[in-house]
Amino acid sequence: ALHVLIVSADRSLLRQGALMLEEFGVRVTACSSAEHGRRVLVGQAVDFLLLDENIVGKDLSAIEAWKQSPGDEHVHLLL
Repeated sequence: ALHVLIVSADRSLLRQGALMLEEFGVRVTACSSAEHGRRVLVGQAVDFLLLDENIVGKDLSAIEAWKQSPGDEHVHLLL
């Protein structure tokens, strides 16, 4: 199954996003802070990262840092 990491400070967005994706059999990890999201990204294989733009603001270098993943894994990023 696909593993999606959702990172947003908006807890209702996390809940709704997780419920919708889980209905389709997607494994979801939801994080409400950037720090927790980065720990998950480093510690687990993630296929897609759904990142609330409010987590990184307009800092493009921060977005690029999120795209870097450990090992040979490639993470698809959606803002």
